[in-house]
Amino acid sequence: MLLRNGPTGGNLEDVALKKTLVAGTDPVAMDAYVAKAYWNLESAPLPYLKLAEQRGLGRVDFAQVRTKFSQA
Repeated sequence: MLLRNGPTGGNLEDVALKKTLVAGTDPVAMDAYVAKAYWNLESAPLPYLKLAEQRGLGRVDFAQVRTKFSQA
């Protein structure tokens, strides 16, 4: 998982191995989910998510998005 300096820059210290795949068609919902799951952040500390939602790029409230969980 890229922690900072994304999407193309950085170095190995900017990456963490979480062994988790999060995929979807709503990039705003996916970012909001990962922010909460891995950094315990609500969407408020990431103002770009609210801006993206206001521009119609997705939904911050990922709980309202249909999900499917699978374990390998």
